[in-house]
Amino acid sequence: MAAMTSGFGKVTAAQKLLLGILLLVGFGAAFYFLVYSPKRDQLAGKDDERAAVEGQLQAALRQYQQWQQLTQDVEAAKKLLQSLNDLLPTTRDVEGLMIGINAKARDAQLRLTNIVPEEEQEDESGMYVRIPIKIEFRGTFHQVLHFLHLVDSGIKRLVNIENIQLDTVDDAEMPGMLKGSMLATTFMAKEKESEQATSK
Repeated sequence: MAAMTSGFGKVTAAQKLLLGILLLVGFGAAFYFLVYSPKRDQLAGKDDERAAVEGQLQAALRQYQQWQQLTQDVEAAKKLLQSLNDLLPTTRDVEGLMIGINAKARDAQLRLTNIVPEEEQEDESGMYVRIPIKIEFRGTFHQVLHFLHLVDSGIKRLVNIENIQLDTVDDAEMPGMLKGSMLATTFMAKEKESEQATSK
């Protein structure tokens, strides 16, 4: 041991410095290969994993947004189809329409003296059927106008009012009173033959 100490004492300062540098380089290399390099590889792997997860998250978010848009489109299409079915149904339901017309007449304070369906007529295109309803009434001109407005704005089903005829009523106690008639025509969509066969 004494020999080694005495031998180390004979080493010059430059050699001692060089030896220290070599030792530092050796320790640094050992640290790099044994500690830092594996950690760096692990970190790189974690970065790749995080990037993959972020990519999956972005893809899932895009799919969710597309699903939301599709859901909104489907709901809008359902509402439009329901609106079209209300406007041009595939069932007659004349009684329901007559109830609605009577209700609008009451709201307008127009007295209906007669309301009766007339003969149905199939359109030349074969796509729908015309269902006329003859209406006879008594009331003032204002009440008639109010009734027409309520039918137009308050009944979902398509109803055309035509052939309006008005006559004055000779009644001194009720000036301005009118009597008349009109034709309220509604429509029913015809189902295709294949759909009718399927329903049977």
